[in-house]
Amino acid sequence: MIATLPFILFAQVASQTAAPGAWTLETPKAAPAIFTYARDGAQLVQMTCQPDSGQILFRVAVRKRLAARKSGTIWTNALGMPAPWPASVTLTSADTASTLRGALDAETQTGASIALAEASTQAPFLRNFGKTGAMTFTVMGETIGPDPAKSGDARKFLRACG
Repeated sequence: MIATLPFILFAQVASQTAAPGAWTLETPKAAPAIFTYARDGAQLVQMTCQPDSGQILFRVAVRKRLAARKSGTIWTNALGMPAPWPASVTLTSADTASTLRGALDAETQTGASIALAEASTQAPFLRNFGKTGAMTFTVMGETIGPDPAKSGDARKFLRACG
């Protein structure tokens, strides 16, 4: 089961021709470590972990929208199935990729799609991410490729996660 953590609203997915974005890193001692990539004020990628847990939760804004209707607080897709919906999420760094079982959730207010996946800090693609700062996410045929993070920041985040 994918753990849920507080998450700031994905305002909208920025276009591929947008200006470069920026990574921000938060590693408080007694709270989750958070590594976020945003462009034009919209969060596109957020990685979070409990300190020394060895697990990272990925939240990635996806252009493809599955939410069709909202009934009360529940978003459903065109078939009437409530969010979240099963999805494979492929994470790639350098020449290493892992396809994980994940989900597509609907953002509470807008219904925008957010891909969710969880991985161990020992996953080979995360070791490459620590070296290069580069990672892409592929969900439902869409590849999200944020600008590379500073490799020192990537390593600091991974160390905080255990």
